Amino acid sequence: MSLRSDRFLRCKYGVLINKDMAKGEMSAALYETAYKQKLMRLIEKEVYTPLSVILDRYFTAPHLAAGDPKQVADALWEELEEIRNPVQSVREWLENMDDESLLKMIHSRSLNDLKDETVGNEQLRRELDDISLEDFLKML
Repeated sequence: MSLRSDRFLRCKYGVLINKDMAKGEMSAALYETAYKQKLMRLIEKEVYTPLSVILDRYFTAPHLAAGDPKQVADALWEELEEIRNPVQSVREWLENMDDESLLKMIHSRSLNDLKDETVGNEQLRRELDDISLEDFLKML
């Protein structure tokens, strides 16, 4: 069973790993780095709705929208637990690899909802490219 069998979970927890960064298995540090890059890419893509408006909708934190995409991503990471929660969930799962950690990640679903079939890397990349910052924040 895999989180990659569920589109919502793929988009929420999925990250793109640069081949130069990946040297073996996924680690908590590697996932955190990739997650922060994902957040920064989502911020960079947001050109139609001001970031302050989006952040105010979900966190009442328009003040965190100041700066370039990296500064905004860093501010969100530092200030908002909701932004850090997916990384913490993955970290716990990587450390324990147990059903309890997995259930925390899929909270609104059951283990029976996860299937063995998964999507390929290209489909995952397309899905992650297609989501907006607002879509992502709704998932949190």
